[in-house]
Parts: sequence; structure tokens; C-alpha cells
Amino acid sequence: MGQTKKAKNEVIFSDSNSDSYSDFKPTYKDLQDSIEEMHAESLNAFQKLIAQKKIILKLESEISNLRKHLKA
Repeated sequence: MGQTKKAKNEVIFSDSNSDSYSDFKPTYKDLQDSIEEMHAESLNAFQKLIAQKKIILKLESEISNLRKHLKA
């Protein structure tokens, strides 16, 4: 199947071209745009991960304090 770039982040496959999609040769700009997009997505994911870790640490601290109060 051949590939046709439909939109910025969407690639569609066309049955009209029976060549393999390995013939698709992205431009340097396409590659750079993809790398920048992946970088932005990874930064977003790590920011979410850091926020979740802070919440977990806070909850673990609260649990520890509650256990101390229950033992007392």
C-alpha cells in the first residue's frame, strides 16, 4: 500500500498504489516536526508524572501520620 500525507499528523493508506510504504520518504522538515511533537508530548507526560508523584508522596505522608495517631 502507498502512503499519502493527508493532514499534519495523519497519514492515510491508499489501495490504489500497491507499492510498499517503505517508498515513503519524509522530508527533513517532516522529521523535525515529528521530533518536536514527540518532545512536546514527552515533556507533557513527564510533567503529569511529576504531579502524580507529588500527590502520591503527599498521600503517603498523610497515611503515615494517621498511622502514628492511631497507634498513640
